[in-house]
Amino acid sequence: MAGDRYIDNSKVFSVDFMGKKALFPTGPFYLAARFGVPVTFAFAMKESKKHYHFFATKPLYIKKYTNPAEQDKELKHFVEKYANEFERILNKYPLQWFNYYPFWENENKL
Repeated sequence: MAGDRYIDNSKVFSVDFMGKKALFPTGPFYLAARFGVPVTFAFAMKESKKHYHFFATKPLYIKKYTNPAEQDKELKHFVEKYANEFERILNKYPLQWFNYYPFWENENKL
């Protein structure tokens, strides 16, 4: 699942990303918590014409809470972890990510 894309009216969190606030979906993390399965953040980056470098984190488990406020706190923690890892990769490969829509939070309101 792509962790940097969401559809209108889906649940998102605003987190720091590349020096600005950006909206990231909670869906992938909520599903992992609900079904008790691990998540890993994976990225395939092009090194040359015929070589890609694959990055992946160790599997992480997201705790399922019955209290919605506690669940949101847990989900936001993982959204932030994902955004931090995504930013780390993009700092190495800044020209290999793009969107065709306003991405940062203040751009969404234009």
